[in-house]
Amino acid sequence: MKKNIKLLTLGILGIMSMSSCLKDDDHYVDFASQPALAEFQLGEKTTAVFEAKPEPQKYNLMVNIAAVAPLNKAVTLTLEYAPDSLISYNKVHKTTFAMLPEAAYSIPSLTVNIPAGERLVGLPITVNAGVIDLSKSYALPFRIKSATGVNVSGNFNTLIVAIAVKNKWDGVYTMTGTMEDRVNGLLKGMYPREISLITTGGSSVALWDNVIGNYTHAISNDGALSQYGTFSPNFTIDANNAITQVVNYYVNPANGRGARLNVAGINKYDPATKTFEVSYVMTQGGDRTFFTEKYVYKKAR
Repeated sequence: MKKNIKLLTLGILGIMSMSSCLKDDDHYVDFASQPALAEFQLGEKTTAVFEAKPEPQKYNLMVNIAAVAPLNKAVTLTLEYAPDSLISYNKVHKTTFAMLPEAAYSIPSLTVNIPAGERLVGLPITVNAGVIDLSKSYALPFRIKSATGVNVSGNFNTLIVAIAVKNKWDGVYTMTGTMEDRVNGLLKGMYPREISLITTGGSSVALWDNVIGNYTHAISNDGALSQYGTFSPNFTIDANNAITQVVNYYVNPANGRGARLNVAGINKYDPATKTFEVSYVMTQGGDRTFFTEKYVYKKAR
């Protein structure tokens, strides 16, 4: 009998607890009563990726009406450029985005019409990637200035569209190989390793270490992870898939590090397997470190 009473009591308490949760008016949100909002649904920043080619390329900047159900009326949104938000973004995130030059893009209108029954519409942007300086970081910052018949979101009314131009070699790779530092024998190669080759020009890519998070070459210093500071190979590839040049990504660094191809080795790209074979030297007051490496394509960056 005591056992049955105990179980009955627990059951009643459970029901009361569930009822309390369901009727907790202080924390209940009736989403159906929330007003429709005009917003960018991609958050604070997104990246538009383009190929490094002369032909114009299209990108749709998506704007959204956030509502429980699609509206039965059309909405017109007016956008504007927001250079102040780009300045703030650079300051907070320690980035160096500049406004994309006017010659590199065109937008027919900053007005977006969202038909009744629709939520999401794209603002068409045409980008001329062939005239973009690939050594710099560019972006287009937008703000929703106004909307007819709905409120503008207070949290998602601005969007930074970073412009990323990638050549055909750009991507994430697995790096294997050997290295010999002829100045410090404790410094050894750290292989295999995931790297990225990042576009620096129409036919050039520089090595980015995905773990360290910088243009650098990881090494082992007596067994511990280290790196060659202000040094990263920047390769140039010709139309015949030969690697014709390597220079240091950092121009005239204080430590004097540079790079040159080792002409006695193999320097080529195989488009069938998306594989680089490279042989190069880091110079520093003479030839210092000899690298023989292979980069096998893994995925898009």
